[in-house]
Amino acid sequence: MVGGYTPDKVALRRAISLAVDVEREIRIVRRGQAIAAQSPIGAAGVCGYDPAFKSEMSEFRPRQARRRCSTCTATSTATATAGASSPTARRW
Repeated sequence: MVGGYTPDKVALRRAISLAVDVEREIRIVRRGQAIAAQSPIGAAGVCGYDPAFKSEMSEFRPRQARRRCSTCTATSTATATAGASSPTARRW
């Protein structure tokens, strides 16, 4: 978990969000049996639910993720990528 409200921690969380291909995960891992969430409020009829809402952080944009991550400090980046170089790390 990457917590904190410092600018580098926020940038790192946004970069991680942009680096995840949710549509591919739904298609392959979940075999098409899911719907991408746009907010924590996900049921029609619940106060605050807006079916037209689309978060800009929910799109798969690896270039923008790399740019955002380049603004993170080395410590935050090392924390987020820990274990990524191991032979058992998954490559998406």
